[in-house]
Amino acid sequence: MRRTTPHSPAFLLAAMLAAPLLAGEIATRAELDAILDDRALLEDFEGLSVHAGTSIPCPNPFSSLTAQPSWGVLDGIEYYAPTNVLYLYGGFLHGDDSVILQTNGTLEITFDQPQRAVGFDIANGTGNATFGESIAFYHNAMPLATITRSIPPAGDTFVAWDEPVGGITSIVITGTTFSPGLQGPIKIDNVAWGYDLPVCRPDITTGAISGQPGYLVPNSVLNNDDFFCFLAEFADQNLEVCDLTTGAVSGQPGYGVPNGTLTNDDFFFFLALFAAGC
Repeated sequence: MRRTTPHSPAFLLAAMLAAPLLAGEIATRAELDAILDDRALLEDFEGLSVHAGTSIPCPNPFSSLTAQPSWGVLDGIEYYAPTNVLYLYGGFLHGDDSVILQTNGTLEITFDQPQRAVGFDIANGTGNATFGESIAFYHNAMPLATITRSIPPAGDTFVAWDEPVGGITSIVITGTTFSPGLQGPIKIDNVAWGYDLPVCRPDITTGAISGQPGYLVPNSVLNNDDFFCFLAEFADQNLEVCDLTTGAVSGQPGYGVPNGTLTNDDFFFFLALFAAGC
């Protein structure tokens, strides 16, 4: 029987097929910051002054395209309340005054481009009721994960998800249903996200022959040409194409973050992307 070695095509294909899906919940904001490194964007809604205990209606949907320019809303993200009004509320979070985005029932968050990871605070501004929130993450129409939280009166929680393969394109937050037709408030703040991912990261070429038209030009089709193109570029030490990660352990700082060097970690990271498909 022919044995496979770490450098044989059979071994590489076996590793590719065994590669895990690289995704998971992020427990703390510090972990989110480590994953996103210096690429994180943070929306704290502080571009508009809102007095404590008061609220100001927002455009719905709410984004940099619909808000007043002076509000300083970041590009690339949209907030939408499909069943209720959307407004900015002067509240209290983490021991300080804070401007919080609020609605009732359901809040949808959509990104212009797939994002590697997303996290935010959810607050409970009441003093007498526990809120139950359901937070669903999506890549286009495909569900990625649903996280549930029980938030005590005057409390808050941090929710985040890491999706390094295809990225996160939208989030749907659903509030507590107290009775038919009555859902509790949703209050979010400090929304952090980054960084834009290609729609299909392992799609790196149209053909596998260097020098031919379409080489290193993605074509929205993932096939063996992409795999063998990566092998060739990895052998040539092409950092622009092949530098994909700092380490090979999912969930660790630097995972999925380029670091300016090529190692086997980059190679096996690409195998995982290729195995996950698009």
